[in-house]
This record gives sequence, C-alpha cells and structure tokens, in this order.
Amino acid sequence: MSDAPAAPAPSPAPQRDGKHRDVASQGIVLLAAIVLGLAAILTAWGSFKASLEAGNVTKGYANQQALIAQANDIYAQSDQASSLEQQFFLTYAINASEGNEGAVAYLETTMPDDLAAVVIWWVDQPAETSPPTPFVPENPEYANLSSQLLLAEGNLAMDDAEAARATAVAAGEVGDRYGLANVFFAIVLFLAGIATLLDRRFVQTGILALSIVILAIGVVILVTTTGWASVS
Repeated sequence: MSDAPAAPAPSPAPQRDGKHRDVASQGIVLLAAIVLGLAAILTAWGSFKASLEAGNVTKGYANQQALIAQANDIYAQSDQASSLEQQFFLTYAINASEGNEGAVAYLETTMPDDLAAVVIWWVDQPAETSPPTPFVPENPEYANLSSQLLLAEGNLAMDDAEAARATAVAAGEVGDRYGLANVFFAIVLFLAGIATLLDRRFVQTGILALSIVILAIGVVILVTTTGWASVS
C-alpha cells in the first residue's frame, strides 16, 4: 500500500508586527531624545536669563542703598543750611527790633542773596498779616533758599532710590518666572528620561505625551516673560 503524500509544511508567519513594534519603539526613543534635548536647551537658557536677572536685582538694591546714603548726606547739608539761615535771620530780627542800625546794615550787606530775598518779602508784608518768620511756604522766595534747594535735591535722590528698588523688585519677579519655567523643564527631563526605560508601549506613550504638555507649559511661561529673547 503506497504512502499518502505528505502535507506541505506551513510557511512561517510574516514578521510585520515585530518590525512595526521596532519602528514604533525607535520613534518613541527618537521623540523622547528630541524632548530631552529641547528641555535641556531651554533649561540652560532659562538659567542664563535667571542669573542675569539676579545680577540686576543685586545691582538695583546696591544702587538704592547708595542713593539713600547720598540723600541722607544732602538732607544733613540741608538741615545745616536751614539752621544757619534761621540763626542769621534771628540775629537780624533782634538787632532790627532793638534799633541797632549799624548791626542791621552790616547784616544786610553780608546776608546771602537767597536769604535776603526771603527777608525782604517778609519785611514788606503788612504787620497784621505778616507771618512770624519769613520761612513759610507762602513766601515766593522760600523755595529758592539753599536749604530748600538741598532738600529738593535730597528728595530727588530718594525718588531715584525708590526707582532703583522698583527695578530690583521687577528683576526679581522676572527671575522668578525663569525659575518657574525651569521647574517645568526639569520635570520634562525626568519624565522623558523615564519613558525611554519602560517596556509597556502605552505607558511610554502616556508619559511622553505628558512630558510634551509640560514642556509646552514651560515654553509658554518662558516666552511670555519680559526680555526672554534678549542676551542681555
């Protein structure tokens, strides 16, 4: 009895699924590498900008302290000038009230021009409306006294000190935004790095997608920060 012909051996199954998985894995790894690279570059840029703003903060507060010291020195000069002006006027008023014409004439010749203008206005006022001293704001010459000019100069220095403080505060706020952006970029570096070490495809994809979303948030914070594109 003859043997029946042997059935043909089944052909090997195509390996398309394996190749597809390899391509997908390579794509995920490549995307993760891109995300990691972008996060690293943005972190470096954010750190650079944050360091610049930190320098601006230090500079601003240093300028503030210098201007405050300058203003205090000017205020001291103003107080000294005001004391001399009042002493000079008091001596003049006492001699005038006592009728010491020689002393009055001498004081009038040695009196500084700005003080003389203040006193002349006071002397010309009617007795019933004249203020007790010429050192009053309603005196139109009062603002031209040396003491008042120094006082105004000191106030300007204090205004500049406040502007320097505001500049330092603003720089600190900008630096904080760069720091916040870097926090997001650091999270991206962690997540994208973890994604490359996992075996489950859906977990890899989910973590990588999350890292991309967080990267986008960090980029939005970065690009909405004042001067982010400037190198200075």
